[in-house]
This record gives sequence, structure tokens and C-alpha cells, in this order.
Amino acid sequence: MLDFSRKQTSRIEMWEAVAVIDDAFRFVQPYLLLRGASFLVDIEEEPTTVLVDRNMLIQVLINLFQNAADAMEDCPQRQLRVKVESEPAGVRIKVSDTGRGIAESDLARVFEPFFTTKGDLGTGLGLYITRRIVVDELHGKINVRSNLPDTVFTISLPHPSPGN
Repeated sequence: MLDFSRKQTSRIEMWEAVAVIDDAFRFVQPYLLLRGASFLVDIEEEPTTVLVDRNMLIQVLINLFQNAADAMEDCPQRQLRVKVESEPAGVRIKVSDTGRGIAESDLARVFEPFFTTKGDLGTGLGLYITRRIVVDELHGKINVRSNLPDTVFTISLPHPSPGN
């Protein structure tokens, strides 16, 4: 809780998006293996760079990957997929899973503090912190859509402005 409340100093630098995704994957690989989930990264031919605090983006991705693994528990197909796309305004990172999905009534609340669908196993802070990092620290956007058999979280990060 102390880490949650403290403001961290950002170290914004250019990073290859796939390298940051690989670093996040290494942290959660044992967690995914225990749940029998496969992991696929879909990237464009050209390298895609992002101007971010690497550790903050890793924290965001780890949380999304772990949530995806939890959502796929007891599902026949367990595939976590990350897609990186360049767009005129920046970079889009899509994290999708083949899990249970999110009920329509819960979609509007998933980024609220202390909202959880995991019962006693969740704190309800993971997606709240994820959104806070993406929006407040990385100056991006995050949204979610869910229709079975997949849920997709999309992170949009802006290209650096000319002065950066």
C-alpha cells in the first residue's frame, strides 16, 4: 500500500516495445506455465519504439498478463496474445486472452479502485493502478472490450512530441 501511495520519479526513455514485452513476460512466465497458458507476440515488421518509463510499462503488462492467466483458469483454450501496432498518433499494445470474459455490467467498473471479480483473491487495485500508470504517467489511454471467447485490453501510447 505504501508503494501504491508514493509518487515515483519517472525515467522516460525510448524503448523497443517488444523488448519491454519480453521483459514483462519473463516475470510472469512461471505463472502462465502453472496455468497452462500459451503466450504469443504479434509484431509488425518494422521495430516499434515507445517513449516510456520501462519499469512502469512492465508493471502494467505484468498486471494484465497475470489477470489474463487468472481469467483463463479452467478454460479449455488458454492463449494470451500481445499485438503491437504502429499508428499515426503512436503505438497500440493489445493484450488479449481466451478466458471467461468480463460481464457487461462489470466492464464500466474494472478500473475503479477496490472493484474485483476475484472475491477474496483480489484486492481491486491492479487495474486501477494499471490505468493510473497508463494515463497519468505514460500519458496514454487504456480501454477494454470483452465478448467471448476473448477479452482485449488496449493501451495507446502517444509518439513523442517534437520537443522530446
